[in-house]
Amino acid sequence: MTIVTCVKVRDGLVLGTDSMAHIQRGGQFLRSYRHATKLFQVGKLPIGAMSYGLGNIGHRSIESLMREFGDKLKANQKSVGPVSTSLCKFMKGHYDSLAKSLPEDEDLPELGFLVAGYSPNQVFAEVREFRFPSDSKPRTTMAKEMLGASWRGVEAPFFRLAMGYGFLVRQRLESAGLEEQVAGELLDDLGIDVVFDGMPVQDAVEYAAFILNTTIGYTTFSMELSPCGGPLQVATILPDRTFTWLAKPEVHMKEGV
Repeated sequence: MTIVTCVKVRDGLVLGTDSMAHIQRGGQFLRSYRHATKLFQVGKLPIGAMSYGLGNIGHRSIESLMREFGDKLKANQKSVGPVSTSLCKFMKGHYDSLAKSLPEDEDLPELGFLVAGYSPNQVFAEVREFRFPSDSKPRTTMAKEMLGASWRGVEAPFFRLAMGYGFLVRQRLESAGLEEQVAGELLDDLGIDVVFDGMPVQDAVEYAAFILNTTIGYTTFSMELSPCGGPLQVATILPDRTFTWLAKPEVHMKEGV
């Protein structure tokens, strides 16, 4: 799996992911790798895309597919909406080909994308997402003037911290006989009260790292096979600048090798 996050403040966007990849064959785990690329600049635009779920579609890695998509972008495709729609259509074509090749009794794997950035002459960033096999087109995650944080992939650990309760709590309260409204009132205001209005971009960077590191730490010590880990991948997108890497996945020789 993975953890990806998008933090949107008034002056910019912060995108971040982990780098863990698990290799499976026939539903059986083979091994983990810690340097998979999951955060991408879309072409040369001030738009980024983050993937979670599948690390490859058939024989193609998500990284190679994103490169191909960026190379094929038309010169007039610059806005977040049309770009995310084109990316969804492009990835769905490859995903559907994979789905047709799977045995009928095998569950379809999940593959999701968060796409965020700035359209030309727009003050506020836009955030879209789509997830296969359920979606056929992107959905708007945040309204243009809305601020806040989104995270996808292994969502439960940070949800518990941010909201103050786990995924199952509301369901169990209702199963115990509490009305939905009463259960909601009991759980209101238990989480972190984060003020995104006025948050500087640097603080947004640190909040994104907080989401990623919290999830990595939780899964490292609570699950037999940690679905998250490896170096963080982080970038900013600002209205007056393009996509800027803060922590970029690069091939290198380790010191002492």
